[in-house]
Amino acid sequence: MTIKNVLWFSYMAKLIFGPTWSSGLNSGVQRMTSTILPLLASAMMVFLSGCSVSQVTKTPSPVRSTSRPYVVKNCVYVPQKHFELVQTGIASYYGGKDGCHGAKTASGERFNMFQLSAAHKTLPLPSMIMVENLENGKKLVLRVNDRGPFSSRRILDVSVTAARRLGFYHKGCAKVRIYTLVGESLKMPENRPGFCKKKKHNQEQGNLSLRRYYIQVPCRHKKGVMDMKKTMSSWGRTHIQRSGGRQCIWIGPYSTQVAAAQVCQRIPKGYVDGIVCQNIGKARHQNKKIKRVRRPNQKRTKK
Repeated sequence: MTIKNVLWFSYMAKLIFGPTWSSGLNSGVQRMTSTILPLLASAMMVFLSGCSVSQVTKTPSPVRSTSRPYVVKNCVYVPQKHFELVQTGIASYYGGKDGCHGAKTASGERFNMFQLSAAHKTLPLPSMIMVENLENGKKLVLRVNDRGPFSSRRILDVSVTAARRLGFYHKGCAKVRIYTLVGESLKMPENRPGFCKKKKHNQEQGNLSLRRYYIQVPCRHKKGVMDMKKTMSSWGRTHIQRSGGRQCIWIGPYSTQVAAAQVCQRIPKGYVDGIVCQNIGKARHQNKKIKRVRRPNQKRTKK
């Protein structure tokens, strides 16, 4: 219902009933009817237009444990029961120094800061979204598998790799717009009817997700330990321990050995090669389950 239609309807009513007003009604009644009649006409048009428009149906999401309301910091969050969402706000990233890499997400998966994933407060888990950086125009498709950020100023948390591709890693945050991809979300195996998680019968495979991998980087000089720690702090949680008669920097934990090896290959030249180990205690006191990772294209010098 537009203003043009209301004016047209009121004008036609005056043309039809105008002669009767001027002949048989006084000025007070004419004023009252001239103001009430357009309002009644507009209400009638709104009612008729509302009856003709069909309601938009939204795609329902599967009901699971992540669909229940939850409370964080005395705030109640109610997940939505459908996939459709268009939202604009501030996005940030997580998984660098906060130690979330390798931790369990709200959907039960292991968070990997090198994958394209995101965290949202109320979207169904899991779901697919399109994130557009309104500051530089870059777009990226992400998988939502976690809850957060629990701040009224931000609407989305993305992984470190996603923040780099969207172009706001060094800035820390950016203004974005979120579009849910309903078709891609329904194609996910978790959202298909009759989906059931397969139980791992092999105990060794079940214990792989519980393992933690660390990177040990020995330091040649005591003065350079703090500089090394500052350089490697963006790769994960770092702390200094003494091992084998010299100080070493430990980075981690990482959920898989492959992820730890990828970070280990990023150690700049001039430092000692990193060592990927499964447990800090075992690496200190025993010489088991330790794998030395060399940087790519590194030439071995003959002694």
